[in-house]
Amino acid sequence: MTEEVLPDFSGKVVVLYMSNDTDPQQSGSTMVDGEFELQGGKLFLHGTIPEGVTDSDWAAGVEMAVAWEHVVEYLVFESMDEYFERVQRVHREKLH
Repeated sequence: MTEEVLPDFSGKVVVLYMSNDTDPQQSGSTMVDGEFELQGGKLFLHGTIPEGVTDSDWAAGVEMAVAWEHVVEYLVFESMDEYFERVQRVHREKLH
C-alpha cells in the first residue's frame, strides 16, 4: 500500500467545499495556513478563518477544522490579495 500524499497548504488561502453543502457556489469554508492533523482517528484540515471572508468578520481569527473525508473540492490561492482580487472580479461581473 502506498502512503497517501497530502497537499501542503502552509502560507496559502484555501476555500473548501464539502459534500454536505446545499449550494456549493454560495457556500464554502475559507481558511489560511491549513495543516493536517488526526483527531479521534479522523483526518482533519485545521487552520484559521481570515478577515474579510465572513459577514461582519464575526469569525475572523477563529480556528477551524474540517474533516478531510467530506471535502469534495478545494481552491488554493497564494495570498489574501489574490483571493480578494478574484472575489471582486466575480462581483463586478455580476453587476454587468
